[in-house]
Amino acid sequence: MRPEGPTWFRDLHSDRRRQAYIATNGEPAWPALAALQVIQELTDRSCRVIGIEVWLPTQPGPTVAGPPYYWEPPREIYGSLTDIRSTNAEAQEYIRGFKLDPADTKSVGHELHFNLEVDCGSEPRK
Repeated sequence: MRPEGPTWFRDLHSDRRRQAYIATNGEPAWPALAALQVIQELTDRSCRVIGIEVWLPTQPGPTVAGPPYYWEPPREIYGSLTDIRSTNAEAQEYIRGFKLDPADTKSVGHELHFNLEVDCGSEPRK
């Protein structure tokens, strides 16, 4: 049985949940196009992406693509809707522009998945 995942994941549209690779600890990750759609849905719900890790969807659990690849917002995130939209747009840009490190031969030819660290914990300030 697959773990249920975090609350923000359970609140996603069922299509997005079905597209996810779920790690043994319940963390979800998506191929690039689906991850972009998830971020848009999270933005619409005023949730912010506070980190992205790139995975290879292996069994029994994920393999972190090397060197490893990780994105986090380049500045402190505040709770305004403008900040959430801006930060999530930067997260989407990271995914759209993602390129493997030339030395990362183990990841070549694999479909990469993007694990999102998400904060839906506070109401945005207007």
